[in-house]
Amino acid sequence: MDVLIKNVSISVIDNVLFNSIEKLYRINKDFGRFGANYISQSPEFSLVASHAIDTKIAKALTQQSLDPFYELAEKEQNDHNYQPQNKVNIDEINQFKFRKGIKVVKRKGDIQPFHEERSDRETTTTITMPNTSSGAFLKVQVIWKGDSIPSEFDLLPNSQFRKQYSKKRWQTTDTWNEYLLLDIIPEMVEIRGDKNDLLSTQRSQLTVDGFITHLSPEVLEECIKCRIEVITLPSHSSCFTQPADRGINKQFKIGMKKVYIDANADAKTRREQLVQAILEGVQQARNIKKIKEAWEATELQPINRAITKSLPEKYVEKKEMQKNNNQLNCLKLKKQLKK
Repeated sequence: MDVLIKNVSISVIDNVLFNSIEKLYRINKDFGRFGANYISQSPEFSLVASHAIDTKIAKALTQQSLDPFYELAEKEQNDHNYQPQNKVNIDEINQFKFRKGIKVVKRKGDIQPFHEERSDRETTTTITMPNTSSGAFLKVQVIWKGDSIPSEFDLLPNSQFRKQYSKKRWQTTDTWNEYLLLDIIPEMVEIRGDKNDLLSTQRSQLTVDGFITHLSPEVLEECIKCRIEVITLPSHSSCFTQPADRGINKQFKIGMKKVYIDANADAKTRREQLVQAILEGVQQARNIKKIKEAWEATELQPINRAITKSLPEKYVEKKEMQKNNNQLNCLKLKKQLKK
């Protein structure tokens, strides 16, 4: 059962935008309790497409912020005429283990306390699913948090998965370099079909967010050699501009939920269940129609700069808006007095 939030206003505690979004947004059930709790605490805390809107995101989702990006994307497309299979987007998604507990919560204004499930979550696995605007998947990356790769991960076929481990909870420069240099860049050249022939006019495009790991000099140098242009998404705009965030990651989560992971089972059993869930998630996400729809939702394939017209022109501080409203009210009052 999904949580349905209606007439959501993009606003934060101290800031607002010019306009509000008058649409219906569905929040997945795994995010619903989180969203419902925050909204009950403050009606000004908003959710859009499963992303909490804070000041940084509010500033990013404006014409002023995104117009230059879409202008660049259009110019690159016109200059290099990328074929759909040569446009690749990469983004990570994290999976967590939970330590469950019950906490009695009573907030100011509540008539009675309520029992709320509280889970301390810790990243155990990072999944990366590169996809093309033609609807294809490249080799998937699975990073396990630990000192080695668990034997249960042998069930993931090497032909489809790059299995790595890291003591940190996120993508590191080492895991990124290994993955891009050994798998993704060669695969992008192979898809292009020109064997990186210097006489070929075909080029590829790789779209990533601006996370510092994604801007590794070694990877960028190899991309230049292989005629791959790297474009970074504007900061904090991924809920609008990232194909993975516009539907692909959602399909992966839907697939994972088909497999029950028993929190009370032993560690080996849980890892086996996790691997089965990953396989189901990737299979669910490998949906050509859904991948294409995600790219179309961002208007990056085909390019359509007009998509930003649905956004506010610029970000406005609350104090500035109040000042403008006061000036407008004064003008109205003067007109009334003249009458």
